[in-house]
Formats: sequence, C-alpha cells, structure tokens
Amino acid sequence: MLRAGLTSVTFRNLDFYEIIKYCKECNISAIEWGSDVHAPIDDEENALKIKTECDKAEIIVSSYGTYYKCGKYEDSEREFLKYIKIAKILGAPTMRIWVGEKNYEEANTQYIEKIVSELKMICDLAKKENIQIGCELHGGTLCNNRENSLEIVKRVDKDNFGMYFQYDWNFSVDDNCKTLESFLPMLKNVHVFNIVREDSGIKRLSVGEEKGKEMWKRFAGILKANKVDATLLFEFLADPTKDYLKNEAMVLNDIIKNS
Repeated sequence: MLRAGLTSVTFRNLDFYEIIKYCKECNISAIEWGSDVHAPIDDEENALKIKTECDKAEIIVSSYGTYYKCGKYEDSEREFLKYIKIAKILGAPTMRIWVGEKNYEEANTQYIEKIVSELKMICDLAKKENIQIGCELHGGTLCNNRENSLEIVKRVDKDNFGMYFQYDWNFSVDDNCKTLESFLPMLKNVHVFNIVREDSGIKRLSVGEEKGKEMWKRFAGILKANKVDATLLFEFLADPTKDYLKNEAMVLNDIIKNS
C-alpha cells in the first residue's frame, strides 16, 4: 500500500501543531518527523506531545528523520540510543540515518569498514525495538550512488537495514527507475519532489508539472506492481505554503490511486 506523506523539515519554520493541521487539511496521512527542529533527541516531552497530536488527528508517524551521522561520535552506541528513545516515543517504525560524511570513492578501506561496523551495531540496537533503519542515496555519504548504496547494504547484511529512494535529477527517468527497482527488496520509504537542472542551477517544480507527473506515475507504477508498502514523503516544495501543499497532495494522491 502506498500513502502520501510529508517530511516535517519541509516546514522548518512551523511548529508541529501547524504541520499536523496542514496534513489533515491537505489529505496527507503520514509524517516523517525530523530530529533537527521538530523532534530533537533532548526533549522527550515534546516527542510525546507530537505522538499524542498525531493520534488525535489520525496521522501516521511514518518515520523519524534523524541527523545521526555514522562515524561522527566518540560513543556511537550511547548517541544512537538517544535517537531510539525518541523514535519509540513517536511510535516511528523506521529511522532515517546518514551513512558517514564522505563519498564512497573518497573513503579508504578503514573508514568504510568502520562505518559498516557501526551500521551493524545500529541495526542490532534498532531490531531490539522492532525498528527499521533506512538511509538516503545522498552525496557526501557512502551511499552516494546506486552501486555504492547496494554495496553498503550488502556489507551490512541486516534484515532491518535498507534504502530510501529519492530520484537524482542528474540522471534520466529510466536510470532512476532502475535505481528504484534495485532498492525494492530493502526499500523503506520514498522522498518526493520535482527538481530539474537548468543552466542557472537547479529549479524546484510542481509534481503536477507535465514531466514531473509522468515521472512519478512511473515510480508509483513500479511500487504498485511490486505490492510495496511505503510512504511517499514530500521533501521539497517549490512554494512551501499550505495551499501549494494541498495542490501537490491532490496530484500525488491521484497518482497513487491511478498508477
């Protein structure tokens, strides 16, 4: 089953009450709460309030979007347990993390082995709480492209570890479809946006823009054909306002329904 969701970091300037209200009004059924602003690791009372308000609004907590970065902490186990505590309070079934702070090609064998070892430890801690671990295909991490992401997943070899899918605007839709298909066995969630590269830089567009809509129909079609259960989370909006989100959600829900 696919559902429309929202990353709270899309609206960093709003409090969690407003974000929940937006989602309810815009027919969005799930939220990934970010640890940087809305659900910090040092405020358990705040996390409990978020969970309570989500339950009242019948909004699913799809995931905890953490800014835990492997390889950064002196005592990684102690640090990660802080994030697990908040994830449990939120009732988040999945935690998103960052796989190091270097591209795979820039990392030596020792660094890669260190990160893989830490990831295994993280997955073991999370599994005790029935929590999944997902990471993004993201530059500046060991999962900086499809091949490297699959290599990290293979090395970690934990059944609760996998990938988020977010398309890379530097590559064709066909190539992004190949990435999505390769992630299906370990897919956790999907980040939704429509960004194109122009001579002047990158530009954010509506998911409903013609090429964007066709692209997301293809992605949703792959997910539905393979009976994937995932949340499609808006991450970037061309215009971060409630009215714009409402229109985007209408488009995404239509894509989910009819792909």
